[in-house]
Amino acid sequence: YYKQPSYNIQSDNQEIIDLAASITSRIDNDYDKAVAIHDWVCNNIYYDRDSVRDGSYVNLDTSALGTLHSKKSVCDGYSNLTTALLRAANIPSKRITGFAIGVTANSWPENFDPKRDSNHAWNEAWLNGRWVILDSTWDSGNVWENGTFAKSDGLRGYNYFDISPDLLSSDH
Repeated sequence: YYKQPSYNIQSDNQEIIDLAASITSRIDNDYDKAVAIHDWVCNNIYYDRDSVRDGSYVNLDTSALGTLHSKKSVCDGYSNLTTALLRAANIPSKRITGFAIGVTANSWPENFDPKRDSNHAWNEAWLNGRWVILDSTWDSGNVWENGTFAKSDGLRGYNYFDISPDLLSSDH
C-alpha cells in the first residue's frame, strides 16, 4: 500500500518517476535515496507564506504534481511531493497529518484532540527495517513571500530527518 499512488500523490506519473530516478541515480541504498529526495525537496520547493497569511492556502493545488510545477506550497504539498518521490523510488512512504506548534499555532489548543486537530503534514519512510520520520517543510528555509521566491539556504539541516518520536513530539 505504501508504494502505491494515492490521492494527490502521483507516484506513477512519468515526470515524478523521472525526477526520482534523477535525484537517486548512483545511490544504492534506500536510506541515502531518502536523504537525497528530502534534500531536493528542501532545496527546490518554497513555503508559500503569502497563502498562509491571506488564507488562500485552502485553494492551492497541493498535489505532488501541483507542488512540483508551481515550486511552492504549504506542508501538504511538501509532504505529498516527498511521498510521491519516495514511492517512485520504490521506498514505502506515509503522509502523516497532525498538529504542530509553529507557523499557524503558538501552543497546543485547549482540549487538544489528536483525532480532530490537524494543522501540519510530514512523512515517514520505511528504511532499514523501521519507519523513519522526516519533515521536509521544517528542514527547508525557502519561502515564497510578497509575491517572490526568496531563496535562503534551502536545506537548513537535518533537524527533522530521522528525528526520534520523543523529540518530534515536543512540537509535532
